[in-house]
Amino acid sequence: MALVRRTIVAAPRAVRGAFLTPPQYIADPSRDNGAMRSHSLHLRPWMPLGVILALGAATTARGEDFWCGDKIITTGLSSFQVRDACGPPAEVRARPRERHRRETEYGGVETYLDPPGEVWTYNFGSTRLMERLVFVDGVLVETTALKYGYDR
Repeated sequence: MALVRRTIVAAPRAVRGAFLTPPQYIADPSRDNGAMRSHSLHLRPWMPLGVILALGAATTARGEDFWCGDKIITTGLSSFQVRDACGPPAEVRARPRERHRRETEYGGVETYLDPPGEVWTYNFGSTRLMERLVFVDGVLVETTALKYGYDR
């Protein structure tokens, strides 16, 4: 079914003068030339691409996970699982208990302690970013991407 453009001229008004209304499109079955069908088919090849991009953005939104070989490293894994997937880290440091103070929005002061743990640094070479992993009680709680690594 094709659409036919019809312009309707309104009666003149005393204050504003004559004006034209916007074109109105109405369905006219006698003029069906397939224009509507070809237009809807024209958009269909792009629809799967849009769905794939939307799903890809939703799955990579966290940004704190990374790959070691064929395994993905996420928070919540044990230190044994990370060492098994990535091998030994380039550097291991103990993270002491740290006291932090910050002002609240109401003018008070809040004090909190970071629990002690370990900080591992992985160097994957000059073509990948280094990763800093923080473990507390043997569980991965934080990952941070650093600058590019270096060749040993």
